Amino acid sequence: MTRTAFLASLALTAVTAAALPARDALAQGAAAAPPVALVPQPASVKEMPGTFRLTAATRLIARGEAAPVARRLLGWDEILEGGLAPGAAVMNWRGVEAAVAAAKAGHDVVMAPRQFTYLDYYQTEEDAQAKRPLAIGGLVPLEKVYGFEPVPAGLNPAEAKHILGVQGQLWGEYISNRKKLEYMAFPRACALAEVAWSPKDARDWADFSKRLPAHLKRLDRLDVGYHRKSPR
Repeated sequence: MTRTAFLASLALTAVTAAALPARDALAQGAAAAPPVALVPQPASVKEMPGTFRLTAATRLIARGEAAPVARRLLGWDEILEGGLAPGAAVMNWRGVEAAVAAAKAGHDVVMAPRQFTYLDYYQTEEDAQAKRPLAIGGLVPLEKVYGFEPVPAGLNPAEAKHILGVQGQLWGEYISNRKKLEYMAFPRACALAEVAWSPKDARDWADFSKRLPAHLKRLDRLDVGYHRKSPR
């Protein structure tokens, strides 16, 4: 099933995806890719996904060394299973434990845990009980988004530097039109933006709540269909 993600523009991750080199750039003298190191064959079916990911990462890194633009692997935290290629970065979505493990191992991490950043989950208990509008499930209220701390406990200062930023997800299986997309995204994207851009000691839920109505007036002027009693 195709999954389209709306990445909240107010909460962009600090990761920059490495672009594929233009074909004419390769034709203008880029060196041939070095030989790719062989990855051991999986010993069981269970090990096959990890072996596949490690093989793909190894090839990506090897070919990237010869490309005009360096390439880097960025994958959801399943890539931690079965071994992680050197230099690979992790998109953490299943819980902060995986983020801590990756950072302690020296890998960069983008924080996107479903418990705080999945904007396709319901926003209120009322919505969840009524299944209105229909969503994939879960419950991520506005206050919970604002209370998210991107740097997990248990990391020392050196390890904490591997936390690159945060990202909001709005998967599209249940998003049928622009207004529903806006309804699910806002104002939670506003809260996530402040989490991403503000130090922990500068964030205050009560203060954010007082400032939010003024921002909602801006969204009204832009005709953004943010969360109300029902999508417009």
